[in-house]
This record gives sequence, structure tokens and C-alpha cells, in this order.
Amino acid sequence: NGSAAHDRWEVLDEGQSIDGHYFIRPMLVELNQNAVLLWEDIFAAGVLTFDVLNEWLFESDILVIYLDDSMVDSISHNSEWTQHFLVLGAGRHEIRWRLAHGLGNMDRPLRTFVDRIQFSTADRDGDGMPTDWELIHGLDPDNPADAALDPDSDTLTNLVEFQFGSSPMAADTDSDGMPDNWEFDFGFDPNVDDANEDA
Repeated sequence: NGSAAHDRWEVLDEGQSIDGHYFIRPMLVELNQNAVLLWEDIFAAGVLTFDVLNEWLFESDILVIYLDDSMVDSISHNSEWTQHFLVLGAGRHEIRWRLAHGLGNMDRPLRTFVDRIQFSTADRDGDGMPTDWELIHGLDPDNPADAALDPDSDTLTNLVEFQFGSSPMAADTDSDGMPDNWEFDFGFDPNVDDANEDA
């Protein structure tokens, strides 16, 4: 828990962008501080995708993504662009990207870039699963019948996996030893290792 830092990120149009357009990065982040990018809005049901590149990050330097105060992803050590996504239900949501500068990176500035932040509600085949989500998980965005399939054999259909926020390709999305269908039945989060929490 570092001390409070400025919440400013800057928009740039040169250098690290994937497609030659704008990207964002945090401004100067001092040791033991953090920078937070916040997006709060009312969304339709859909998928938010974004790409991240981290340079010069050590184990104690980490970019954490929160959805409505729940940590859903953490990123470090990736020297290549990687794509990430959040599944959003309809309603008001708060998305935060929090970059923390820890003790492991004392002599170098943090260099983290976020690009191509896109929100899509498109559902090309009308099966209730957004096209982007199907593409990310290797499903067929032109085949409405795949909504009823269960490729990871966890008894949850692809459509239910989308609605639940779990992966249709992994029977235990968060690898916490509790299968997705069990977490679904008992109201646990399939993206958080909550195996040690009391029910």
C-alpha cells in the first residue's frame, strides 16, 4: 500500500502506439506511489478490450485492473503488447487501472502503456454472446448454436460462461481448485482465487 500519488495519465500520439494513433500512459510515478486511471460510466452488456505493454517492471511493480472494486487482472513483466478484456453486464460500472511502483525498480522510471481501449456490444450471430468475446475465446461469432455448447465440460454452456464471467475453455477459470460450475452454484467469483474464504 504505497502513499497516495497523482491520478494523472497522459495521452500521447507517438512512439509506442500499436496502430499509429493515440495511447495512454501514467505520468511520473515515484517510488512507493501509484497512478490510477478511472473510467466510470453506464454500460450496455458487452466486452471491454484493451492492450497493455509494460517496460522495466520488476516483481514489485504491477498494473492491477479492478472492476467495481474487485481485482480482475494483474499484469507485470510483459515486454510485448498483450490483449486483455472485461465482460460487463448492463448497468453502471467503475473500471480502474492502478499502476504501483514498488521497491524492485528504484533506478528506472516506470513505462506502462495502455492502448486500443474499446467497448463493444456487437453480437454478429445474435446468440447472446458478444462477437469480441467469442473471438477472444476461439468460438464462432457466426454460429448461434455454439451458445449451447460446453467445450470445457464443466456443465456450464458458453452463454452461461459469458454471463457468469468465466472462461468457456477452462473448467476452473481462476485455478483455485474450485470448478466454475461449483462457484456458479454457490455464488463465488470464478475470476478470483477465493478458495480460502469462508462461505
